[in-house]
Amino acid sequence: YYNDKFHVNARAFLRVLPSWRHLRELHLYDVTLTGAADAPFVPSSSAASNERDQHSSNLKELLRCIGQCGHLEVIHLKRMKIGEEESAAVMEMVTSLEEIQVLDLQRNQLSNDSLKALGDCFQRENKQIQFLDIRNNKEEQSAEIVEELKRTCREVLWWSW
Repeated sequence: YYNDKFHVNARAFLRVLPSWRHLRELHLYDVTLTGAADAPFVPSSSAASNERDQHSSNLKELLRCIGQCGHLEVIHLKRMKIGEEESAAVMEMVTSLEEIQVLDLQRNQLSNDSLKALGDCFQRENKQIQFLDIRNNKEEQSAEIVEELKRTCREVLWWSW
């Protein structure tokens, strides 16, 4: 477990993650990937927009690397600041994972449109997710989107606190 505002050097972490091919569970809560995934680690002192761009780039690379961990069944990506820019990478990750059963995207920044696209991805790829947690994302989830997600997910947690 990497937990509670843990800062991880992106380059080092993303280099080793794909080698964990037999990993069954991955729990990342509020992890900040510092430095560029494809460059030496340098503490960031740039503007907020550059930090967001770097964070988005690192998240996309993280999701790509997670997709290479072929035996993953349980993935918790809670409070990782996954938003619209990263939603396609989430779908690519899900598509790559044959054994995924649990996906926790709680407290991220995904819109209803992104969640609908994720549901479409589950259907297109014939994924049968046992548990999906989408609570406290960018918008309160509509009943229509939740019902669509329930077609491919046994249990969907979606209400906001």
